[in-house]
Amino acid sequence: MAEEQEQKDYNTFPYDSFIEEQIFIDYENEDYEEENKDETMAEMAEAGTKITDETETEASGTRSAKELKHARVWEHFERKTIEKEDGETEAFILCHICEGHFSTNNSTKTLERHLKSKHLNIYKDLGQDETSSSKPWTTEVQNEKHKLFINWIITDQQPFTIVENQNFKKFIASIQPKYKIPS
Repeated sequence: MAEEQEQKDYNTFPYDSFIEEQIFIDYENEDYEEENKDETMAEMAEAGTKITDETETEASGTRSAKELKHARVWEHFERKTIEKEDGETEAFILCHICEGHFSTNNSTKTLERHLKSKHLNIYKDLGQDETSSSKPWTTEVQNEKHKLFINWIITDQQPFTIVENQNFKKFIASIQPKYKIPS
């Protein structure tokens, strides 16, 4: 009986009101390292992207739409180097979204394909103008989302401090970046 009540409580959260586009996560760890071995980091250099440990993007005036898309792909990846126990170093590219590891031999196009197949909502945002994809909701829409969120907190007896939890903030940002959690 308690299990049935608990399931009913979880079903009261109005998920559909928060999600504009569903995200399906594939938890299978596919090996992308063998894909496109002939493509190299040279493609990134041609696109005007400079890779450093901090993954800085070299801004050289105005860019074409293709160059901008390539640069925006790298907002979701980082070049990392770790030192193994035997003293050797291993370089790889880390996906910030799913923490997938990719060979440094992979090109930006391969990373773009990863976003397209595993993180479609983020991939779709790459081609859009930054101002349109990051435009906040209207006040009315934001207030409606706040009411639904507060209703969920109260109905499901969630602690009010949930709005301060970093993992919760990351979760909400992943399903709807436009939603600003009330404090």
